[in-house]
Amino acid sequence: MGRSVLIHLLVLGLFSFCWTTNANSAENNTGFGYELLLAKLDYLEYKLLELQVETKEQGESILVNQNITRRELMGQVSEILEQQRIFANHEKILNAIFELNPRKHPADNSKLLTAILNEPISDVPSTVKSCVEMKTNKSGRYWLTQTDLPKLEVYCEQTLHGGGWIVIQNRFNGSVDFFRNWTDYRNGFGSLDGEFWLGLEKIRQLTSTRMHELLIHLEDHAGVSKHAKYEKFAIGDESDQYALKTLESCSGTLGDSLIGHKGMKFTTFDRDNDEHFGNCASLFHGGWWYKACHTSNLNGPYKKGDDPDTMTWSTFLNKYYGLKVSKMMIRAI
Repeated sequence: MGRSVLIHLLVLGLFSFCWTTNANSAENNTGFGYELLLAKLDYLEYKLLELQVETKEQGESILVNQNITRRELMGQVSEILEQQRIFANHEKILNAIFELNPRKHPADNSKLLTAILNEPISDVPSTVKSCVEMKTNKSGRYWLTQTDLPKLEVYCEQTLHGGGWIVIQNRFNGSVDFFRNWTDYRNGFGSLDGEFWLGLEKIRQLTSTRMHELLIHLEDHAGVSKHAKYEKFAIGDESDQYALKTLESCSGTLGDSLIGHKGMKFTTFDRDNDEHFGNCASLFHGGWWYKACHTSNLNGPYKKGDDPDTMTWSTFLNKYYGLKVSKMMIRAI
């Protein structure tokens, strides 16, 4: 039986119980029949709450499940939206249940249900012309519509270093594997609501039409955070292997561990563009503007400890210090 059908059956059952209880409450208020109805209402109330919580959890899991295809994702989101509409449309029934059965519940389910029903689903991002020109300081997913670029969904970071940043890389828990091929790094991977790489082609499009600055925000496993800001940043197109063409004027608390990669083409395990006799991406399990091989490797493996084969920035503490958080952002200037 489909979830929507089950929800409709529950709703019909609730209507039936509410009508029966109202009709017979006067004569059965103290009788066994009324207590039986209250028990059934308790059960239906519990099942409805269980379905609502399950629906909310499904929505959150869909956003971070990178293995679901876009078509499957849209189908599941549509189903969840339909369920949410059904719950919202029958809020009066929920209120009737609590009026008929006003006994206090240990978990105060009425407040929990209200929170679930009133929580908006943020599956449709707002449209903005620029993260810099946004009228809100709320970080999140937005559709970027610039006249000289295709419509592009991005994550705008509005809290760090003045806001207005487009996040191009985000890592914080190791849930996404960054040891990817050329196609993945070109097109992007992961979820904008979790760990992700925006994609070399999208970064190229953004930096080719307007000059951007680059912000690197890093944190270690002890909670220490540092940053580096480059006043100018741009990469080439695919014919140039997305080379790191422009990188100027580093400032901040982090130190410059990227300047040694300036001018280098991007390398993945299936596209060797570095100057090493081997393939740096294969050796250090990432994708980067490797030279021979790196002083920074922010797309390397996510792990703690001193290891050249990890997500590292040599001037953070020492050359191979494994980091916990890496966020790369660009902002139009």
